[in-house]
Amino acid sequence: MNINIKNTDIIEDDNKNFILEVQQFTETKPGVNNGFKHIGYMDILFINKKEACLYYDKYHKQMRSLNAHKTWRSDWNSETKLRYIVREYNYEIMKIKPFGEYKTINNINYVK
Repeated sequence: MNINIKNTDIIEDDNKNFILEVQQFTETKPGVNNGFKHIGYMDILFINKKEACLYYDKYHKQMRSLNAHKTWRSDWNSETKLRYIVREYNYEIMKIKPFGEYKTINNINYVK
């Protein structure tokens, strides 16, 4: 099922949309077995990776840009221990509420 919404204000589907995965840094022992645990996917679609990056940057001004290291993932926040990664959308279940404002069309959330 491809998303084909004919509204140039929303999305021009080229069979690729993108989402933000949320992960949390975990520390099992100081300095040992550290890693990231999958938390979920943000309930919003982006038309490209750059739009996802700009969206993240808008709501995380205290952090470096999501793509500061050209990896399409943010640094992890020392307070929340969360980081965000741009992923190609492949019908994942998206349960994490988006930041700030967004618009909903056909039960799909998009950047406002």
